[in-house]
This record gives sequence, C-alpha cells and structure tokens, in this order.
Amino acid sequence: MYQHEEDAFEAKAEKMLRGQRELPTGRDFRCFRYRYLDEQTDAFKERWEKTFRCSPGSKEWFDRKFKGEK
Repeated sequence: MYQHEEDAFEAKAEKMLRGQRELPTGRDFRCFRYRYLDEQTDAFKERWEKTFRCSPGSKEWFDRKFKGEK
C-alpha cells in the first residue's frame, strides 16, 4: 500500500469512527448492554463484587488507592 492510499484509508476510518462511543473507564465490560433485568439487583452486584474483588473500581481497590490500605 502506498503512503497516499494509507492516508486516505486513515482519513476514511477516522471519519467513520468519529461517532463511536468510547468505552468508559472502570471494570464493567457490559457497559452498553442492559439485556437482563436481574443484572440490576443487589444479588447480582454482590456476586459481581465477589468475583472481581480487587479490580479497578471495586470497593477494595478504592480503599487501597485512596485510603492507603494494603
């Protein structure tokens, strides 16, 4: 591929993806999917916290990062 073809491709890709939503920071990979009502229950949130204990955004992670607890 020549440089001018690559530049044209990059410009077209940037134009096409300009309207894409960016992923939010944090740990929830299901950020744009709310398919199941039970995902919003307290039981689901408790299971989520048990599964991803020390991941960014969890209570333990915040405690260690901002309170200095280890």
